[in-house]
Amino acid sequence: MRKLVIGLAGCGQWGQFILRDLKKLGAAVIVLARSPKSVGRAQKYGADDIVESLDQLPATIDGLVIATPTDHHAAMIEEAIPLGMPIFVEKAMTHSVD
Repeated sequence: MRKLVIGLAGCGQWGQFILRDLKKLGAAVIVLARSPKSVGRAQKYGADDIVESLDQLPATIDGLVIATPTDHHAAMIEEAIPLGMPIFVEKAMTHSVD
């Protein structure tokens, strides 16, 4: 059976644990991490690859988990929808209805 490949946007306080759990479930995880701290966490918890933007994710990933700060969620969702894959958003989708 083929291993699932999951994109993980964000490897901060929550994202690091999502990465850890996805790896324990046997998924390959490609982490979108921009800060040195996030990159360090991605390395610590065994990311299969680390990229800096959504457009660097391979077209063959099976889904995307968004675990960035809440104020980044809406923009990240809008950027990810055209990729045509399942998207899971950690926490609230946004801070306000606007």
